[in-house]
Amino acid sequence: MTGTPGLLPAYLAQARMHRHARLAGSVFTVHNLAYQGRFDARHLPELGLPPRFYDVDGLEFYGQISFLKAGLQYSDRLTTVSPTYAREIQTPDYGEGLDGLLRQRAGELDGI
Repeated sequence: MTGTPGLLPAYLAQARMHRHARLAGSVFTVHNLAYQGRFDARHLPELGLPPRFYDVDGLEFYGQISFLKAGLQYSDRLTTVSPTYAREIQTPDYGEGLDGLLRQRAGELDGI
């Protein structure tokens, strides 16, 4: 499945409900927003995440599951391949439908 690493921050967010995982953090690096790892929502139970993760503030992306969106939503910090790309993906022209979320997370987004 393309985009599988995007789920790791979601699993970490779920684990943080338990004391032993509260100090763990995550950084998610975006190389190309076009590769989103989008799947039919009926696969959510197979991921082992509770249904509450499937909403507009979680994995849901236009009626599908987006592994990339999960990484963007649940990671503590976000990085991209360059400062220019970090700026570009916050625009509708380059944001692949995720520009709003990326603008919300601009304070945690760095181009390196």
